[in-house]
Amino acid sequence: MAKVSNKQKLELAKRKKLKRLLLAEGPRDEAGNPLCWHCETRGDWRGLAMHHVAYLSRGGETLIDNNILVCYTCHSKIHGIEEVK
Repeated sequence: MAKVSNKQKLELAKRKKLKRLLLAEGPRDEAGNPLCWHCETRGDWRGLAMHHVAYLSRGGETLIDNNILVCYTCHSKIHGIEEVK
C-alpha cells in the first residue's frame, strides 16, 4: 500500500469534517435522511459524494462554499461519466 503524505492526511481530515457539516445543513426527506443537492433523492447504496463545484484541478478549494453533496449518479453525470448498469 502506498504511503500517504502529511498533505494528503490533512486534506482527507478536512474533507471528512466538511462532509459532516454539509450533511448537517443539506436537504432532507420527511424521515430526516440526507438528500442529493442536485436531484433531491437519497441516491443508492453508495450514499452521497462530496463534489467540488470549482474543481481542485482548476484552483478550487475544499471549502464549504465550494462543495455540495450529490448522489453518485449525479456525480457521474456532472463529470460526464456514463455509469455501467
